[in-house]
Amino acid sequence: MEERMRRDVKQLVLAVAVFSTMVSFFVGFVFDTGIWLGGMLYAMFMAGPLFLIARALRSSGEEVKRTTGVISIVLGVYWVAIVFSNWGGYALVQRIMVSLAIGPAVLALLSVVLVELPTFIPRRFTTDAR
Repeated sequence: MEERMRRDVKQLVLAVAVFSTMVSFFVGFVFDTGIWLGGMLYAMFMAGPLFLIARALRSSGEEVKRTTGVISIVLGVYWVAIVFSNWGGYALVQRIMVSLAIGPAVLALLSVVLVELPTFIPRRFTTDAR
């Protein structure tokens, strides 16, 4: 059951990475009209970590699972902080586009944290020495 959930979350993260790439290219190219590099960097910072996390979800090692969970929570908090720190300077269209680009990514990262949560709970085995 756990492996199936990990596989499903991996597919979700990949889908969100592709969606975020498309939206972030649009946001970067439309609102950073001076240079095209803004769209490339925005897409790289949004989709790159998501693709790497999806790759890490294929592993069955406990250390990789813990690291993936920690990285997911850190990236989720980071992206939410970036959005809220710049929220006052965004125009209405920018607010909508940034929410479309970052919102699904943060939700996907939250689902990764929830799937990796059992690795943070210590397993206690009781042995009956009778």
